[in-house]
Formats: sequence, structure tokens, C-alpha cells
Amino acid sequence: PIDKMTLHEESCPQRLAQCPACRKDMTARELESHLSECAENEYECACGAKVRNKERKRHEREECPEREAECKLGCGMMIKASSMDEHVQKFCQERLVKCRMGCGSSVPARSLVMHQQNGCQNRDITCDLCGATLLASEADQHKRRHCPRRKVQCRLGCGENFPAEETQSHEGTSCVLRLVTCAKGCGQTCAAKDQASHERSCTGTVVGDPSLLRLGRPLSSVRRPPPLNTPGHAHLEDSLSD
Repeated sequence: PIDKMTLHEESCPQRLAQCPACRKDMTARELESHLSECAENEYECACGAKVRNKERKRHEREECPEREAECKLGCGMMIKASSMDEHVQKFCQERLVKCRMGCGSSVPARSLVMHQQNGCQNRDITCDLCGATLLASEADQHKRRHCPRRKVQCRLGCGENFPAEETQSHEGTSCVLRLVTCAKGCGQTCAAKDQASHERSCTGTVVGDPSLLRLGRPLSSVRRPPPLNTPGHAHLEDSLSD
């Protein structure tokens, strides 16, 4: 009987027991449920760390590498803390990446394709006037200075506007202010618009040095057009584009 009693007391749920963590006395029956709540007792987290119950919430919220957290760049994804750095550096659509076309811009990864198609200054574009392929960064200069289909104004002053590629044809054969030589042989030159009037009254007699005459005025007084792509001609183009 004594041995049975001793054996019972050792396993009795009402026997006195002590919490190994907080050292509080209680019955053996209470100890079982107390250990899961005892602030000083340790539990093993899924990450493998042993943490006291009183620090469990903070650990799971701030320290556990297995906890899920919202991406710190703001893409909206929930990522394991242990994978956050890799996500931010390699996969996050909000991370900044450099344009692969060499323009020097850094854009969010989600916007890279759109940037390279519509915003990059090193992308190829087509001139909507002449159809030439050029870099986007060159478009303005091309349209203002080099496009053969850009509008220019006659350098002789007739006021006509036409594509730059037609300049030579216009000023050489069409402009009413181009210089023409009297067909009757007097040697004088005049504006094409005045040719008919001059020749109606011309006797064909050479007066003075024909190389210095323009309806009685020295040719040096006649305004010559500036050549294409010079400051004087560029000024005319700028006034048109404005």
C-alpha cells in the first residue's frame, strides 16, 4: 500500500508542481496549461528560434525571418522577410532599373518597356515629314535644320513657303524675284516678274558694262540669297517654325 500511494502521488494531477520558467507553484494539472501561457516560458518558433512567450508577438511581428511583410518599395506584394532583399533587388516591379538603350535614365522596372518604346531619347523614331529613321533626341534639330521636307521661306524675298528640297528649283526657275537676263541682248538683268515689262521697252542696245547692270543699277546693290544652312537662312526657317 505504501508503494502504491507513493506511485500515485508522483503522478497525481493534484500534486504540487512548480513552473520551471517563472518558478510559480501550482498543481500538476494547472502546470500543463500554464506552460503555454507563461510569459517566461520559451516556445520554438517556425523559424527555429526559441523565444519567451512575453516576446513572442514582437518576434513574430518584427524579427522572425519567416514572417510575411509588405514590400518596402510599395509594390503591394507580401514577401517573407528572409526573401525581402532578394525581392527588392531582383524582382520588385518598383525597383529602379537603368534604361538598356543607354540614355542614362533610371525608371521603375514596371515602366521600362514603356520608357524604351515611348520616352527614351535613344529610341529610333520616324520623321513624320520625310520618313527618315533617327534618334528621338535628334528629332527637333532634324525638323528645324535638316529635314528635306521641312518648310522654308524663299531667300529671295517673294514670300513663298515650300519644302527645303525644292529650294534650288524654286529660286532657280520659279521665283518671281529671281534674276533673269534680258532676252533682247541689252545685257541688263531684272527680277523675273519685271522681265516682260522691261523687254517691251528694250531696244536691245547694250548700255555700259552689262555685268554691272540691273535695270540701270549696279549688280552689287542686288540682294543675293544666303546659302542653305547658314545663319541667315536658319533665321528664316526659325521664323517659319515659330
